[in-house]
Amino acid sequence: MGKPLILGVGNTMYGDDGVGYCVARAMRACFPPTLEVDVEPRQTVSLGDSALLLDRRVAVIIDAGVDIDYIGVYEVGDSDELPIRLEDSHSVDPIKLVEVASAAGFRGKVFLVLIPVRDTEFGKGLSRYALKNAVKAAVIVCNLLEINVCPIECIEERMRDCLGEPLID
Repeated sequence: MGKPLILGVGNTMYGDDGVGYCVARAMRACFPPTLEVDVEPRQTVSLGDSALLLDRRVAVIIDAGVDIDYIGVYEVGDSDELPIRLEDSHSVDPIKLVEVASAAGFRGKVFLVLIPVRDTEFGKGLSRYALKNAVKAAVIVCNLLEINVCPIECIEERMRDCLGEPLID
């Protein structure tokens, strides 16, 4: 089985919706190169991205959660329904991605980490509220994947790039 995957999704043109992307982008920059984890930040996901899950024993998908007040962690199965709605500015939502990967033979575990957000207005960057929750979520992701070295100060500093203005990579 392949290395664990961290997939952060979110459109940074829609304020806090970009939080998953920003967390993954910061983690990729801060993790040591010897760490056996693949980190993929995605502004949008497509059905083809389901291939990222194949041959993995475990994956964590990080995304914005709307109408929640706490960080939600869910183990996703092919028939699970979440009790909350995801921010829907993606071409394919993370649950659909897992369903497609499962149909293609994926048998690993997937955790969905939802970060509470407030402002998904077009043309804004992350809010300080989303940043605060994103840093906590990064620690949760490290714990889920049993990553002993989670450079949280570096992750928080890198995420500041996403504050205020939309991040265009």
